[in-house]
Amino acid sequence: REYFEKYVRSSDELNLSLRERDRFRKRDRAKTILRLQNNLREFEMTEGEVLFEHGDEGNALYIVEDGKLDLKSRGGETVLSIGTSDICGLHALLMKKPRNTTAICASEKCTIQEMTAGDFFKL
Repeated sequence: REYFEKYVRSSDELNLSLRERDRFRKRDRAKTILRLQNNLREFEMTEGEVLFEHGDEGNALYIVEDGKLDLKSRGGETVLSIGTSDICGLHALLMKKPRNTTAICASEKCTIQEMTAGDFFKL
């Protein structure tokens, strides 16, 4: 054990890697907890369909079960593409501010799960 602790202290790269893994584990646990909720509403979207628009109220978060969403700036530039198992809409929900991007289905089909703010804050 002493050797391991000494090795971890001497290696910044290893330490960073362990912290990153821990962060991913925590994020994956959070996603699992969200998926276990039985009050999620699942629906499908087709390519080009808008999930939410810039300025909309942040009253829900969304989990991408299948497909790809593009998050676009007010100017229409894609700032982030997210896919299966990713979450979007959390920032607006937590900050109780309007959405700062527009989310558009970028694949032939998207399967989305929605959790309302009320259900999220009951967790």
